[in-house]
Amino acid sequence: MNVDRLHQLLKGLFKDHTWEWIVSFLKDIYGQEKSLDLIDERLSIIPRFSNIRQFGDKLTRAKQWTGAEYKAMVKVWLAAHAALLIGHPDHFKFIKSVCDFILIPSFHSLPKTTLK
Repeated sequence: MNVDRLHQLLKGLFKDHTWEWIVSFLKDIYGQEKSLDLIDERLSIIPRFSNIRQFGDKLTRAKQWTGAEYKAMVKVWLAAHAALLIGHPDHFKFIKSVCDFILIPSFHSLPKTTLK
């Protein structure tokens, strides 16, 4: 059975589970409005680099995202939130694992080290 990358990984695992989990986690630490502002701030300061999408400062206020936006967010999700997860190594490891799990199926070929 083939994986439906958009619905099962990007929307299901990333948006419905991981996104909601990190927002809830940050709300517990920083409060309701501050947590969303932190996410927007962290995503908006990602440095310009080829094939890395720039996000505005109101991403958390969007009602709907495209598949391309989901893919772009996953690429920067760990880097954007690393500073907010200092002191929470298990949370950091979880987000890294989710990002790897979503991104690896998009590779056209995998080296032996990745397969191990």
